[in-house]
Amino acid sequence: SRPLTAKGNFFPLLILVWLFGVAIRVFFYLPDVLPQDTDLGHHMYFSQNIIESGKLPAYDTAEVIVGEHLIFAFIAIVAKTGLLSAMPLILLAFFNLLTALSIAFFAFLLTGKGRVAFLALAFFAAYYAIDPPQGRYVNGGVVGNTLGNYLICSILILVFLFASSWFKSLRQNREKISYSAESSLLALTFFLLVGILYTHHLSSFVLLFNLLFFFLFWLFSTVFVLRKTPQRIGQQFFLFLKNIFLSPRLIFILIFIFVLAAFVYLPFYLENNAVETVAREPLKESHTGIEWSSLPGKFGWLKLIFSVFGLALILKNFSWFKTAFVFSWFLPLFLLSFFPQIFNISIPSRRVATYLIFPLTVLSAYGLALFLSELRTRLNSRRFMFFLAAFALIFLFDGTKDFRSTYSNQNKFQETVELYEASRYLAEKTELNSVMLKDHSTLSGDSWIKFFLQRGYD
Repeated sequence: SRPLTAKGNFFPLLILVWLFGVAIRVFFYLPDVLPQDTDLGHHMYFSQNIIESGKLPAYDTAEVIVGEHLIFAFIAIVAKTGLLSAMPLILLAFFNLLTALSIAFFAFLLTGKGRVAFLALAFFAAYYAIDPPQGRYVNGGVVGNTLGNYLICSILILVFLFASSWFKSLRQNREKISYSAESSLLALTFFLLVGILYTHHLSSFVLLFNLLFFFLFWLFSTVFVLRKTPQRIGQQFFLFLKNIFLSPRLIFILIFIFVLAAFVYLPFYLENNAVETVAREPLKESHTGIEWSSLPGKFGWLKLIFSVFGLALILKNFSWFKTAFVFSWFLPLFLLSFFPQIFNISIPSRRVATYLIFPLTVLSAYGLALFLSELRTRLNSRRFMFFLAAFALIFLFDGTKDFRSTYSNQNKFQETVELYEASRYLAEKTELNSVMLKDHSTLSGDSWIKFFLQRGYD
């Protein structure tokens, strides 16, 4: 019998996993696909403000950023659809699924194996598809995280391609090599980096933290590769500045960034030095690192077990470049999630830990792929298929645990419609100087009343 990675069997499995990932999200959102969450109400307030005024809002809070709102306003205007529709949740779910494809693509770039990409897609799109940063982030209106996750994965792919091209050609005569591809990759990286800076501050911080480690890895690895010819080290960095960093493409992007920040719009959190509130000793209990015992409930047992296995195999099988790249990605996130005191950084540890899902997905996919390959060589076809079927059942049972604990077939449309109608009634019956009292038990009502009133965020 043909192996499961054969072309004839691989594509149907890929489609099946993809459809399962889509279906589990559809069933999760189905009871109420209309936007009704408290946080989403805050974001839609600003998007509606852009639609009605035709200009950017005057933000006076660092909790929201313009990139979280422009995309909804743009689609609503172009498609001539309202924000009180399924569009916001569908758009966020779309980016969540794009992130799954990006992770699978990166897994393929890293390993060169289609089965690893397939398993990465399964571990992200279908396994624990509801817990953060998955379906609950989408349904809960965590707009910046959902968009930021996709941008992080895209930038990660570009950085890997740039570093791979750079180290591949280090031993060649760089003066005879075209730098156009590398300068284009770097220019696109800077462009997407601006996108994430204007979309979500926590994602931006985590990404910049990772990029710092990537830069140190690139710097020290370049010196390491050229250690036998020290005179070429300075030459290589000179050529880098001359042909890549000073290339027309990158200069154009840098000028665009300067004009955007200096003359068009600067995010409130950058303008008011909100970063300074992060660079301090973590004192809050929620900022001092997550507990080890919370990992299985957050990522799932299978992903954790095979990610440890995959990490060990990477040390054994990968080239120094790929090994260093993976560790430059995984290690900072791991330390920031469990031991933020090392870096003297105060940010919510549970939120930071959600970013670990990306390297853990790749590591677990690689570990499982090699585990199955080894098992395939040691067992006959019948025993292997029996084991594979048993494993698939365990995957389904454990991987849908978060979905089964949150799914409800109760129709919530009526509650959402009543929320909209009550908010619209207040908008019609009250004046600009009217005083409205609220209680803490109706937070969603508070945010959606703001949406209909459009009389200021506070």
